[in-house]
Amino acid sequence: EKLYGKKDKFEKMQKKFFETQLTHNIHEQTKNQRMEQHLKKFREFKLKSEIQAQRLQESLYKIERQEIADNRQQRLHTMKRKQLFEKEWKAEGIERWKDNRRVGRIRQQADLGYELRVKEKKKRSKDA
Repeated sequence: EKLYGKKDKFEKMQKKFFETQLTHNIHEQTKNQRMEQHLKKFREFKLKSEIQAQRLQESLYKIERQEIADNRQQRLHTMKRKQLFEKEWKAEGIERWKDNRRVGRIRQQADLGYELRVKEKKKRSKDA
């Protein structure tokens, strides 16, 4: 009878331990499922944030590339404008130089004509 009572008590304890373990495992699985469900929204938010950050990065890169291209076009336009101005300025300078040379030749001819007239007058006054 002593053995029987101990065996019965052992089986009760074993049954209780098994039920506790089973309940604990079920609760652990349920707890993990609830935690997964709870964390799911954070993972989704993280994924959406990463996608949004990537899109923003790509947009900023495109904007930066466009700004670089616009800046380059602006510098090319400015350089062409300066080259055109320099070309016109040189052409204008050459025209002024030509005009000055023409005026110089006219003055030189006038001076030579005057000198000839003065010499002829002197010669006539000597001859007379």
